[in-house]
Formats: sequence, structure tokens, C-alpha cells
Amino acid sequence: MNSRSNRLFAFVLLLLGIVLVSAITVGVLWAKPDNPNKPESPGKPDESLPDYVEADFKIWIGNGDVDPPEDVVLQPFGDPVIDYLFVDDWNGGLWLPRPPKKGNKPVEGGWSVDLGMMNLPPGEEPEYCGTYQINDQGLLNKLNEVGIYPEDTDANSVSILHYEGDLRTVDNPDPVDADFWRIGITWVVDNTLYRLDADTEFGSEPEGEFDEINDAWTVTFDTVFELYARDNKIWEGPLSFTVEIQRILP
Repeated sequence: MNSRSNRLFAFVLLLLGIVLVSAITVGVLWAKPDNPNKPESPGKPDESLPDYVEADFKIWIGNGDVDPPEDVVLQPFGDPVIDYLFVDDWNGGLWLPRPPKKGNKPVEGGWSVDLGMMNLPPGEEPEYCGTYQINDQGLLNKLNEVGIYPEDTDANSVSILHYEGDLRTVDNPDPVDADFWRIGITWVVDNTLYRLDADTEFGSEPEGEFDEINDAWTVTFDTVFELYARDNKIWEGPLSFTVEIQRILP
């Protein structure tokens, strides 16, 4: 198993452990408008390829300028300038939407990606994780207070998880059929890790919209986010922004 696979499985185990003690939050979905800066679509995915396949992924965080309903937007970067994060040769798990239920048993599946310092093997260079515009003064004040200026301070990692299947939580010990996405953005200042994260709703209805033509997921995180300093929550509040992830098959 290569280093990326090791990172993936360690990351999935970590996030699923976090999910077991998470409170249920509310998510609202809508489609992301077309991005005029996006490259041409690679076309409809080849259905003969398995779901578990190494591919490249482009990740847009926020749609356009920072302004409601886009409260968090990745700043364009690079030369030539791009407005998305990129990960190559990544095997993230079950990418496509799960098939319909067979009887009463939900079909389980999960896909995840992590960029940057998350579970990084020795000697491997981290992917760039971006700087961000944030449209919430309370969150900006708290970040600035601890030395994070998100428009100038590089994030150390970005993680995204999609899970479909049985889920148990502290509030609901009996397994329920769940479909949700999780996102986390972290910064490290003075050896302290700060994590901003949230989940969409843990309901049985599908979260996110899948575009078969562009082989892309669009998910809107419109819920209460939490900011942690290590394991201590130091801020919470509502944020809303769109995430789009496009798979580029080999």
C-alpha cells in the first residue's frame, strides 16, 4: 500500500471516530453555478472503471467573491493563477453515488481526501492548502486573536469526507442510515493546531449533487461551524459556502 493509501485509511479512521461523538448539525443544499474559469470538462466518466481508482481531483472552496451565501472562499493563487486546490494520483474510496438500497439494508460507502500536513509520511511534500477570505467578523476576530490571518496565513491541511451507510452516534446508539459530508480546514500557530470544521445533516436523504457529465460533486455547507484549539472549542457560528470536487480520470 503506497503512502497516499496509508494516509487515506488513517484519515478515514480518524474522521469516523470523530463522527461517533459529533452532534447532529443541519445542512442545506443547492447547486453551484457554472464557474467561468473552470477548464473544459473531461467528459462523462467511463462506467467500466471501478469506483476505487487513482485519479486527480480539483477542489473549489467557495464560489466567486466572498459575499453571502459564500462565507469562505479560497483565494486564487499560482502562476498561472488557478482558483482550485489540486491533488494527484489519489484513491479516495467510493466516489460515485451509492446504488439504491437492496431491501432494508443500506449500502455502505465512503470517500475522503486530505491535502497538506494530515498524516504526511516523512519526506513527502505537502500539497498547497490555500489562503481564504472569510465573511464573518466574529470568526475573523477569533482567528486574528490567536495569530491567524486567513487571507495571509497558509492553511496546513484541508480534509473532506463523504459517508453513506449505517451510523451510530452518542445521541442515537442504534444504527441509522446516514448520508453526510464533513469538511475541515486547519492552521498551525506556535505549535497549536486550530481546526475549523462542520458536517452536513446526518439524515438518510442524499447530501450533495452529483454531475455525471463533469464527474463532479457539489456540496453546500450551510450550518454551524466550530473552531477548535487542539481539543478546546473556542468559537462557533453559522457559515455557508459551496464546495465542488471534480474527478479527472487517468
